Amino acid sequence: MALSDLRNVDWSATLKLAALRGFASAIVLVTVGAVLGMFSGPSGGGVGGALRFLILWTFGASIGGVVYIWMLRAMSATLGKAVGIVVTVCSLMQIIVVVLVAAGDPLVYMLSRQVPQLLDLADFKVFNFVAVILVRKNTTIDVSETGYADV
Repeated sequence: MALSDLRNVDWSATLKLAALRGFASAIVLVTVGAVLGMFSGPSGGGVGGALRFLILWTFGASIGGVVYIWMLRAMSATLGKAVGIVVTVCSLMQIIVVVLVAAGDPLVYMLSRQVPQLLDLADFKVFNFVAVILVRKNTTIDVSETGYADV
């Protein structure tokens, strides 16, 4: 992705999709954490801990995810030539973030099918294994491994 491609991005649709994916993945992660008992006990924080995680993950996954993934890609590109392990570690960290964010995609998929005007996306897949989907100014959606979607 080149910087010149960023002018073709529909930023309002991209941010709306990122926030919805972040919130949906937070719901899934909080549910899994509650089932596993992560929010119970003296250090779990109870409902307050779950609510804090829900809010922080939603903002972190939607806004911070873009910065984090681009930072990992830049580190991999610059330091990877000198130290090969950096590429492996950065790739593994990207995979972890992608899986955690994509955990909420089935909820977003169901919501986009029930309320199609919410996202204005022609086709949103059940799982999109990219951390950030940039929505282009167009009429169809095509989520590729670069993380672009057309609107």
